[in-house]
Amino acid sequence: MKRSSYFFLVIIIFISVYSCKDSAKDKEEDTVTSMTETVLLEEDSQSTITLLSSSQFDAAIHSNDKILLLDVRTPEEFETGFISGAVNIDFNDSNFATAIKSLDAKVPVYLYCKSGGRSGRAASVLQEMGFTEIYDLEGGITSWTENELPIEK
Repeated sequence: MKRSSYFFLVIIIFISVYSCKDSAKDKEEDTVTSMTETVLLEEDSQSTITLLSSSQFDAAIHSNDKILLLDVRTPEEFETGFISGAVNIDFNDSNFATAIKSLDAKVPVYLYCKSGGRSGRAASVLQEMGFTEIYDLEGGITSWTENELPIEK
């Protein structure tokens, strides 16, 4: 009797472990499918927002002459230091959307704020307004200065 109880216990454990592995595999496949769908949606909309590290951002803004480098912080924050060549349009200003409308939506836009929150929201606004190539500095100018990249004052 003991022997058959152990046998059934081993079978139950085996079935439990095996079914968990299938479940994890299904979740992984769902994630890959979801990521693929997201990429396809981005391709269909002809607009993407790309998050770049400070080193990637630095390389990108120096490899292309025809870009818009946009600082979406307040004018007071901008005065404390900015990335060379940046234009300041305050995301929190009530005229932000109006100022953005005057820009060329076909030019790649590189934007940043202090830590990445406002620039992320600004990137979404730009995308809704028809900008097709948007790059956001991950961690904002805080990350930029932590990596000892140059700023102007």
